[in-house]
Amino acid sequence: MKTKTNILNTVSKSISKLSDLELVVLVFAMAMAFMYVGWELGKAYARM
Repeated sequence: MKTKTNILNTVSKSISKLSDLELVVLVFAMAMAFMYVGWELGKAYARM
């Protein structure tokens, strides 16, 4: 459990160092990855 909080602290520190633009790019990349995974799952589900 302790390692989890350490990871969260590191992540939040890294995020606070990012500029607004970098944050937007990060969120956009995560959204694109999420949509891609959803699309792939949808195709796999349609094949079943």
